[in-house]
Amino acid sequence: MELLEHLNWPRSEQEFKCFGVFRAPGELLCAAEGIRKADGSHIFDSILRYLNLPEFDELASVSDVPSARVLTASQRIIEFSASWLTGNKQLDLKLGVTNTRRLGWSQATPPIHGWAWSRILLLLSNERFIETQKEDFTDGEILA
Repeated sequence: MELLEHLNWPRSEQEFKCFGVFRAPGELLCAAEGIRKADGSHIFDSILRYLNLPEFDELASVSDVPSARVLTASQRIIEFSASWLTGNKQLDLKLGVTNTRRLGWSQATPPIHGWAWSRILLLLSNERFIETQKEDFTDGEILA
């Protein structure tokens, strides 16, 4: 329950829209569509622009073609719905089979680890969680 309280997503009896970004294999950042910054923009706006990359009729050179990383970015962005269950004590993320498999869920269900931070939900596959536990977190990356 602490995670959901800290997440502080809209409380509604209706389903609400969410965005997810696979930042790395087995690592999904999620945010409710209704979560807005003070200026009215969404925290994922800079990423959501990759959903509709402009195409050009004529290219001057190969350097005009975006990298594969940019062209495939839309495959790492998902839209899904969520809803509250059991008196707003449980969150049902409707990620779908394909996306839950991308998080490591299959027939044998290993855990998916979750954390809330600044109204963002971080979901990690068990494999990604173990991988991050092997990394040094004292190497200078610090919150300001």
